Amino acid sequence: MTEKLGLPAITVVGLGLLAAPRVVLHDLDLIHEGTFVNALFVFVPLLIWIAVAVWRSTNPFVSMLAAGGVYGICLVVGHNLFAPVDGLFLRAAMSVSSIFTGIAVGIVCGAVAWGIRRVLPSSGRRAATPRPAAGPAATPKR
Repeated sequence: MTEKLGLPAITVVGLGLLAAPRVVLHDLDLIHEGTFVNALFVFVPLLIWIAVAVWRSTNPFVSMLAAGGVYGICLVVGHNLFAPVDGLFLRAAMSVSSIFTGIAVGIVCGAVAWGIRRVLPSSGRRAATPRPAAGPAATPKR
């Protein structure tokens, strides 16, 4: 799983959950858009996502896409528990929108992390180490 995601699955889930508190605080009307505190809850988790992807992931785009998917699920759960929305149709639309929002955030963060990786020298970050192939085809012929 780590090979496909570029990070351990637990790290991907942790990154997605890192952005979840804003959902709850906003839906409970404890933080408001346009405030400094809200901006911290919006941007700090995403900056952490990008930093982890740049310096620790072997596949930053996929790692961020997966973290965005987890974040989208957090949005669905949070909004369905805390947002004052009536009606099955509105809740279903909100859920679909939440998943798309999470994936879109993951795509943007993944593209940014990928771009940073392209321009930074490889020193200081974990390099993707190719695994040796197994079997007779892996041994060089003389």
